[in-house]
Amino acid sequence: MRENLNVILAGVGGQGVILSSTIIGEAAVEEGLSVRIAESRGLAQRGGIVTSHIRIGWGIHSPLIPKGMADGIVGFEPMEFLRHCEYLRGDGGFGIVNGNPILPVTSRIGLEKYPDYEAMMEAIRSSAERVYIIDGSGIAERLGNPNMLSIVMVGALYAVAEPPISRRAMEESIRRNVPKGTEEANLKAFEEGIRAIEGY
Repeated sequence: MRENLNVILAGVGGQGVILSSTIIGEAAVEEGLSVRIAESRGLAQRGGIVTSHIRIGWGIHSPLIPKGMADGIVGFEPMEFLRHCEYLRGDGGFGIVNGNPILPVTSRIGLEKYPDYEAMMEAIRSSAERVYIIDGSGIAERLGNPNMLSIVMVGALYAVAEPPISRRAMEESIRRNVPKGTEEANLKAFEEGIRAIEGY
């Protein structure tokens, strides 16, 4: 379990990036930790780029992670992961990627070409010392709700990063922040995210 954690969550609107950072941040506060979070949302409510810088630990003054200083990047979408690779540490940085692309509006209407999938995966695999590409969207769909992708990714991050946050605090934060009536399903999504890494 590490004492400090600097991680960036990157995705597009509607994937639950902000919900994920809220869950992690509240769990950290519950454990008495110092937390700094900076969020950036794209112009479009759905389809715009969404990022969240999360910094947990002591002696941290700015909520923004400097380039080359992130312990890890969690890409809710492959291209958004690649956009943020320059923030990764060169020594021991990790990447977690949902391997399911979401084409931006410009690609869907033919104004630009989305990168070749295999070339993109190759670039992702070579971007960090440890890279985990999981079928996050597929796991959420199998659990019955594609919106649970965010919780799957939180589970995967928890398994890889080993943050200074107890599992109890994480699960309580999930219960508080997900829609009423979906708590147990989302806890299952959290568990499946952990298992996706354990079985990697």
